[in-house]
Amino acid sequence: MAKLSGLIPVVAGVLSVPEKTVAIHARHLRQARMISTGGRGPGGADMIARDCANLLIAIMGGDYAKDAAETVTTYRSIETRTSWTRWQLPYLDLPALKSLSEGHRFGEALDALIESAKEGSLEVALETADKNLREARFSMRASLNVTVIGPIPVGRISINASKWGEELTYAPPNPWTKTNAPPEIEVAKWMKKIETEDPRGDLEQNRRISARTILTLGHFLNDAPNRSSKDDDSATT
Repeated sequence: MAKLSGLIPVVAGVLSVPEKTVAIHARHLRQARMISTGGRGPGGADMIARDCANLLIAIMGGDYAKDAAETVTTYRSIETRTSWTRWQLPYLDLPALKSLSEGHRFGEALDALIESAKEGSLEVALETADKNLREARFSMRASLNVTVIGPIPVGRISINASKWGEELTYAPPNPWTKTNAPPEIEVAKWMKKIETEDPRGDLEQNRRISARTILTLGHFLNDAPNRSSKDDDSATT
C-alpha cells in the first residue's frame, strides 16, 4: 500500500535530499490538501500519481518548504508554449501522455508520466527504444528528462528515443507563446513588465530529473509495502 510514510523516504533517496526536508515539504502540502489525506497507519490515504508529482514539483521548484503549496500551484498551472501543444510520440506507446489535450498544463504532463511508470508502459517504451538503438548500432540511449526552471516558472519535458524525439516547454504567457519570432516591441514591453511588476531577481535555477526518478515513483505506487507499524501523520510532523 503506497502511503505517504513510504513515499517520503523514496523521494529522499532517489533525489538525494534529506528525508527531513522532504517530510517538511509533504507536511505543508498536506495542510494545503495538495497531497491525499486520510486516517492513520493502514487507514491513511493511498498515494496516487498526482501526489508524487506535487511533492516533486515542491522540491524542484522552490527554495523554501513553507512555500510548497504556492510553488505547486504555480508550476502545475503553466501551459505548453511550443509550436505544437500536445505529445505526438509516434514510436512510443505512452497513451497517458499522448491523450493529453492541446494546451495541457505541466502538472497534467507530470501526472501522466508517473501514471505511465506505474502501469509499466513507460519502462517498456524506453526499453524497446533502447533495443532499437542498439540494433541500429547507435551509441546513444533512450532518455527522459524533466526540468524545472525558476524564478520565472518554466517546465520542460524531453523524450529522446529511436526514430523520434520531442520536447515540450511549459511557461506563463509571453511574446513567444504563438510565434518563435515575436515583434521586438512586444518583447521589450514584456521585459519591462517583468522588471517592474515581477522583480524576482537575476539568479536562475535549473533542476532536472531523469527517467530514474519517474520509474522509481511508478514502482513505489505499484509495490509499496503496507507500513502499518508507522503512523502516516508522524512522517510529516
